[in-house]
Amino acid sequence: MPDLLTLADLGRASVFALWLPVLVWSVVAVLAEAALRASRAGAPLSLPIRGAVLAALPLAFALPASLKALAPDAARAVTALTTEVTWLPGIAVGAQPVDVAPTLSGLDVVLGLVVVAAIGLAGIRLAHVAHAAWRAHTTRRRLPSASAEAAAAVETARIRFGVTRAVVAVEGPANTPPFTLGWRRPVVALPPDLRPEALEVAAAHEVAHVRRADYAWHAVQQVVEAVFAAHPLVGVLGRGLNLDRERAVDAAVLTACPDRRRAYADLLFSYAALPAPPLALGAAWGSSSLKTRIDAMTRPLSPARARLFGHLGRLLGLVVLAAAVAGATLASPSPAVATVTSTLAAPADTTDVVEVADEMPVLIGGLEGLMGRVEYPELQRRAGVEGRTVLQFVVSTEGTVEQLVVARSSGNDGLDEAAMAAVRPSRFEPGRVDGEPVRVRFAVPITFRLPAEAETVGQAEPAPRPQASDPEGDPDVMAVVDEQPRLIGGLAGLQERVTYPPLARDAGIEGQVIVQFVVDEQGSVQDAVVLRSPDDMLSEAALRAVREARFEPGRQGGVAVKVRFAVPITFRLPEVED
Repeated sequence: MPDLLTLADLGRASVFALWLPVLVWSVVAVLAEAALRASRAGAPLSLPIRGAVLAALPLAFALPASLKALAPDAARAVTALTTEVTWLPGIAVGAQPVDVAPTLSGLDVVLGLVVVAAIGLAGIRLAHVAHAAWRAHTTRRRLPSASAEAAAAVETARIRFGVTRAVVAVEGPANTPPFTLGWRRPVVALPPDLRPEALEVAAAHEVAHVRRADYAWHAVQQVVEAVFAAHPLVGVLGRGLNLDRERAVDAAVLTACPDRRRAYADLLFSYAALPAPPLALGAAWGSSSLKTRIDAMTRPLSPARARLFGHLGRLLGLVVLAAAVAGATLASPSPAVATVTSTLAAPADTTDVVEVADEMPVLIGGLEGLMGRVEYPELQRRAGVEGRTVLQFVVSTEGTVEQLVVARSSGNDGLDEAAMAAVRPSRFEPGRVDGEPVRVRFAVPITFRLPAEAETVGQAEPAPRPQASDPEGDPDVMAVVDEQPRLIGGLAGLQERVTYPPLARDAGIEGQVIVQFVVDEQGSVQDAVVLRSPDDMLSEAALRAVREARFEPGRQGGVAVKVRFAVPITFRLPEVED
């Protein structure tokens, strides 16, 4: 069962993280491939477009992670969202075992199996690519130097195509076509029995690959195809790119050697059925593509049209790349980031929300009512899954729960859903400022923890009653109680005690100070500390005002108790009119 639960969780999590981006990319890939085939576009147009579509797939997954790494301020903003609230208590839920038949979503399990299979296939294909790279390296090192005629042909082609780095000519193995290995230090392997005309065009073909840096692009393509080997469209695009690359080189060779068309065609026919070494770029890329290449050579583009289509292809490739990456990235938003973004981007819903009120909301039914609604999900309980979910919400002026979101996930969707199901129907006595109901932001951490001791046969002892534990770990301090502490004199009295430090005012220092403290059984402030502050001077002023505050103590079951509290104090200078 734990294995099936793991597969189900993986499948459920992969819907937004994997399947939706892949689906969006697939739509773009199908449209692009269909358009290229319908138009019978030449290599100058189809090569950059197919390359852009293939590159969009890994970029769609790499871009969100890169943006997160490049935007630490956004990460800090998410953290700040959960610290600027008044916390309800952590609730430990230790459900007693019940005979509930576990149910699993078959679709989630299937999706999880597919993801595992895709990862396994990617691992196998990557191992093949690594082995091919090792074989290419060893092949390159053991090939003997080419004849003087072959070396001269390669040097002539290097000068003709304007290649500035050295190109080494070697003698290729028996029963292999001409091929190229390497990018920064390229090696061109030529068969020893080529006639002078064939030697010229073979050298031109391989040096044209060097000029275009095709070996590097081909190696990257092999890695991408290996990682996404489970997707059939990736193989289709890869084969199309291989053909486009050879067609582009064919055109370059015939432009450089216009009087060698027959010799070049004979060369391709001669080696069409012979395989090149792993990762090498061979002159003949299989017999299946030979007819397409010959057809393209019989209807060559003029140099001007080839350049025009090349520019157009690169432009369209960038457009397709941007569309595919944007679509796939937007299809997989991070739930936590999306929630925070929507909250911050909706000022109409948040401008009247306060963090601390004169009279804080009171939970109707108390903690017992809330704890009674929290149910440990049976599948997670049987699998031994534990975790802590932090929920954030707003208590409306009617006392209902609004804008309920997961501020920090437990890492398990089932636990998060159970926590939200318990908090959503909660009802409060609304908070008040100056006697008027106001909306107050709250957060509650709910901890799902299984009993530490093993079950015993016979009459089970009642489970210990969960306590309203303090997030800081002090058992004598409550985080929330039936009756929250009430600030004597209200917020207006606290504001009157806050003095803007003259030095900070003159220096134009502004910002918000978050002060955390404990209201003891007599209503006095203890253990006041600054959680966040832009400046030490503002911290001292805020601490001084908070330490002078007096509260009506909080009560649990009618008994005065210590309660941990937090208050944000904002220092803002008046705007100076011009």
